[in-house]
Amino acid sequence: MSDALICLEMGDIFQAEGNYPAAADAFHRAIDIDPQFARSYYCQANLERELGKYSESFTNYNKAIELDPAIADFYNNRGLLNYEMGNPQDSEADFLKAIELRPDEGMFLNNLGVLYQCLNQLEPAKALFEKALAIDPSYLSS
Repeated sequence: MSDALICLEMGDIFQAEGNYPAAADAFHRAIDIDPQFARSYYCQANLERELGKYSESFTNYNKAIELDPAIADFYNNRGLLNYEMGNPQDSEADFLKAIELRPDEGMFLNNLGVLYQCLNQLEPAKALFEKALAIDPSYLSS
């Protein structure tokens, strides 16, 4: 396991415990160790999003996507951030890209369905919810 990955694992633990300064430090160390490791920017972006630091989070999601544009989770989480920032069109594009990359991920379908529901596009939302449930029936209890 690389040193950067160890830092990310520690950062994830600190974040889960609510120790945000330690998590931020661990994610920054991972970036310092390997500035080309996209997951480091993604983890940092997730932390910043959780803390309401939307501008910083957006920058780090973009950097993660720039370094590795084939990771669906990067687009999904940037889609969530775009929605929180009031950018539903950008959110839709991100969710669609995540679904393109991993069409079998019910969470991505569900997230796009929720967006469409919020935009009062009920038929497409219903179709997406049905697809998400077909892939992962646990969404019924969510």
